[in-house]
Amino acid sequence: MHRRSTRACRSDSSSPRRISNDPLPFWPGAYVRKVNVTYEMYQGIPVVSKWVTVGNTANNSVLIDNVYVEQLATNQHFTPVAFAPYGSTVVNSGTGLLHIELDFEYASQIEWLNQASGVPNGMAAGSSMPLLSAFFTEDLRVPVSASGAAFVSFRVMELVFDDGPEQGSLFSVYPDSENNGGCTQGPCTPGSGSALVGSLTERRGLARRRMLRTLAPHITENPIFMHLSDSSEETFMNAINQMKAVGFEMAIYSFGSGFDIENLTPSYLASVKKQIDYAHAAGIEVGAYDLIAWTRDAGHGEQWQAVDPSNGKPTGDACFASGWNDFLLEDIQVFMNATGLTMVETDGPYPGYPCANTSHVHHHGVGDSVYQQTRLQSEFYQALRDLDVYIHAPDFYFFAGINKQGIGYDEDQFSLPRWQQLHVTRTTIYEQTYSQVPTQGWSFVPLVDYHGGGDAASFEPLSQHFAEYEWALAQHLGAGVAACYRGYRLFDTPAVQTMVTKWVSIYKKYRLLLISDIIHIRRPDLQGVDAFVHVNPALNPCAFLMVFNPTMESINTTIAVPLYFAGVSANSLVSVSQEDNSPVSLLANSRFRVTIPLSLGAQSLTWFVLNPEA
Repeated sequence: MHRRSTRACRSDSSSPRRISNDPLPFWPGAYVRKVNVTYEMYQGIPVVSKWVTVGNTANNSVLIDNVYVEQLATNQHFTPVAFAPYGSTVVNSGTGLLHIELDFEYASQIEWLNQASGVPNGMAAGSSMPLLSAFFTEDLRVPVSASGAAFVSFRVMELVFDDGPEQGSLFSVYPDSENNGGCTQGPCTPGSGSALVGSLTERRGLARRRMLRTLAPHITENPIFMHLSDSSEETFMNAINQMKAVGFEMAIYSFGSGFDIENLTPSYLASVKKQIDYAHAAGIEVGAYDLIAWTRDAGHGEQWQAVDPSNGKPTGDACFASGWNDFLLEDIQVFMNATGLTMVETDGPYPGYPCANTSHVHHHGVGDSVYQQTRLQSEFYQALRDLDVYIHAPDFYFFAGINKQGIGYDEDQFSLPRWQQLHVTRTTIYEQTYSQVPTQGWSFVPLVDYHGGGDAASFEPLSQHFAEYEWALAQHLGAGVAACYRGYRLFDTPAVQTMVTKWVSIYKKYRLLLISDIIHIRRPDLQGVDAFVHVNPALNPCAFLMVFNPTMESINTTIAVPLYFAGVSANSLVSVSQEDNSPVSLLANSRFRVTIPLSLGAQSLTWFVLNPEA
């Protein structure tokens, strides 16, 4: 299989320490069951991962109707929800110092409760503290036979936030409203509650992003890719030539292109292999789209279809705990081995629906259908990941091995007129990168018509929409967010080719910095400049600033750039270069900020690199 070499990634590596208790007898008497509770902890990051395994060594099967993977009584400030102590009408609001995530998005639940809810007076002291529970939903019914595989629960990941160095200080080290730098949570003044909320939002976002990088480092792989809307040989090879010319790294056969990853006829495999060999010779990887579960009619009647429990009829969705799962995984593996395909974009992964069929090979009925489909969808991705396959999926299967999901956009926004969709998309990127690593989400650029927006929404002809196309490249590559550039070509004139090459080259030159954390400065609101800065104290330069003026007027102003997380010392000199021109020295003040003068024309953008002076 062709091995990838272009997916530069970054990992905050921490060696895990796993602690698993000795198996304990769970049921007394003749029935011998074993329960393991496993904890996994990481050096250098306050995260613990926990899961439960139930084995069965008896002659009889056992039915599991629920497992509480975590029950943890906490102090008030750890809970993210407001609660009233038992017997009190005073509501205390927690500050949410404990962040919880699960690797099962379906058949699982997180709940914060007052420990004494619904319990008469006279409980033990301390019982009114909030209680965290992580458990399976109440309709779970999973048989575990003596000869079958053990029941493995979802994983609970618990991250403890700190209060940040700004707590108790006279000022925050994060953006607020200084010099029109903008508050991260809207209009505010220094020292106000809004400024504090913005500060905590940023710091906690940084902590969650570090957790994601540590537990799922593959999310930092970030090739520059194109979605090909036409899979014909001539269009494919022309597109590969253009991709090589401008520096793109991956081609994906898009939906609606005529490509079929489930077609294993020898002549079709041979034709696809010819195209992929051509791409590999140009140093470009190739992937493909497939609709795999939700809204997918897998055929074979009820043999592979999900059955609605309410009426006993097929739903039109594939059941991922049927033989369809086995067929699809084998089909994709055969296709990849025969053609050299190294990437798959799976649309419609399993989204949580039950199945009432009682004859499917991997589940018994409704009670275990959600659990088994979720488990098997995760194992599907794990199997592909083990083969070094790069994976897109529009759902949160990161801990199972996917590299990207949609960054959070609404597909209909790409039917808006070009400038409108650009500004909406930039706002989406700004907001989603509080909690997401820039590289874990894809965005979208409709070079050709998508969702019915017509000529007003699409970017073709590219040379006639030069300015909008450049903004699309700049705001995505400048954010470290990969976009689906969906069409049949990347340029139509030498000028457009030069422009695309310029932005790809900037991204590749500063790649490790551009896939690093974003610190948010001012949210896009079309009323003035908006900006964000990438920071990484381990790199030189250590900061990359993007500034946009989306208005129809020229703007002359200053912007205060927060460099605390770039490793810049207070009251020190910083080298600042605008668009790789000769640098100037500016002073970082006592709040770790450098104030940069800006002069931006109407609908223009610029960028800076910053680094401490020796």
